[in-house]
Amino acid sequence: MIWDDNTPGGYTLERHLSDNTSTGLIRSKSWNYLVLQEQSQLPSFPESDVQKYVYPSAKGLYDLARANDTCTRLVFYRTWGRKNGDSKNCPVWPPVCTYQGMDSLLALRYEQMAKDNAGLLSPVGDVWKEIRNQYPNLELYKADESHPSEVGSYAAACCFYALFFDDDSLKFNYNYVLGDSAAARVKRIVSKVLQNRSNREKWLLDAYQPEVSFSVIENKLLDVSLKGKASYVNWYWDFGNGDTTSASLDTVYTYDSAGTYQIKLLGIDCWGKKFTASQEVIVDDGSVGIVRNNEANITALRSGQLIVQQPGKFSLSVFDLQGRLLERGMGTGRMTIPTDHWPASVVVLVSDGLNTTKRLLILPRT
Repeated sequence: MIWDDNTPGGYTLERHLSDNTSTGLIRSKSWNYLVLQEQSQLPSFPESDVQKYVYPSAKGLYDLARANDTCTRLVFYRTWGRKNGDSKNCPVWPPVCTYQGMDSLLALRYEQMAKDNAGLLSPVGDVWKEIRNQYPNLELYKADESHPSEVGSYAAACCFYALFFDDDSLKFNYNYVLGDSAAARVKRIVSKVLQNRSNREKWLLDAYQPEVSFSVIENKLLDVSLKGKASYVNWYWDFGNGDTTSASLDTVYTYDSAGTYQIKLLGIDCWGKKFTASQEVIVDDGSVGIVRNNEANITALRSGQLIVQQPGKFSLSVFDLQGRLLERGMGTGRMTIPTDHWPASVVVLVSDGLNTTKRLLILPRT
């Protein structure tokens, strides 16, 4: 683990954004994660103050990090309410007079920052809340009722480790300065909080997973129109004939000849993991018959093959122009039949029991 930090006491995100040490550290490496912690009270202030001082600074640091490396993910350090509320600001802002009031506002504002900046939330404050509820004898605070004790620091560290390495805190064998019993209790809470599925959605832990997918918008003659989606990956198209491109996710590709091609959209995430979406596409050059009746495709290729594609089970019948049956069969999804022994003109019927495709084909010959 390679890490660095700049954590002067009482700093706000606004001061970090204008601090040469902080901005220099962000630019110094291609970081996987950038952890942002606002001054402990500021996110619990009235919404107008948060809109003016907190959210713009978080956005500025996000822009700086992404300009340095698009793979960097922001992690917002969701801190905790003071043990008995914020006594200093209580007279002018009553919602922070209690731990519960201050903590709920911190949770709300950190969640918003994470959503606004495609970030993750490290739910340390929620871990603390669970520990307060279940193990009130575990002292999380120093005497100032604000900063973390050794127990509080250990809880935060377990939370970050589990988040960064996607690991269960129950597996940790390092207890810091805590006894076995206290460490085990903290790890149980961290595991409970981070492994809960609804919590993971709330804290966006699974919201920015890499994804690739695409659809065929139009397949006309030799032109295939594609609309792709690629999130949090570097991507490229493979058209199944040796050609590739990364010019645009929405593209029209022109093939040199008719045939069946396996089109792929491939993505590689920031950690080198590969993702692939693929579809088999039949391309017609205008000299073959292709018909789409609802979801059925019938294609005759120069190579001497008839290809039928239709979801589910279907029946196939082939007749000559005098109405004599030449071929009959059943298929599921896709069927390929040689046409060399058929006459030059045939009638093909494909039925799924509800819809029937009837097509007169002039079979192309090589």
